[in-house]
Amino acid sequence: MIKNRIRSMSSPDVEIGVWEPESDADVCFLLQIEIGPAGEEGADVFDCMVATPEGLRKLERPGQPVIATRALLVFSSFSWTELFRVLDRLIASCEGHSWVETCDRLQRYFRWEYDEFTWAVA
Repeated sequence: MIKNRIRSMSSPDVEIGVWEPESDADVCFLLQIEIGPAGEEGADVFDCMVATPEGLRKLERPGQPVIATRALLVFSSFSWTELFRVLDRLIASCEGHSWVETCDRLQRYFRWEYDEFTWAVA
């Protein structure tokens, strides 16, 4: 099995691990994660929205009943510790026998930089 390793995390909205929301119940930001095989060079970028129900309410728009269709982690109350714990568990659960299989599994939870990419099989 290929062991997954988080290489880095970033967000255009908040400073990872440093930013503290005014309310742990009102959070919504984009999270970008570089994930690659442990012990190898390179990584692919996966992203998701991290939010609380109250944070999602702020994304509501008239006439648009759907806020998100996937790549969304919803917490009842936000904390960096809990987010990192959940990410470690989810990413570890996506280990596959090949990087192709691993990326397919990671797409259950995250949007991949090569979303809708078709693997060429020789």
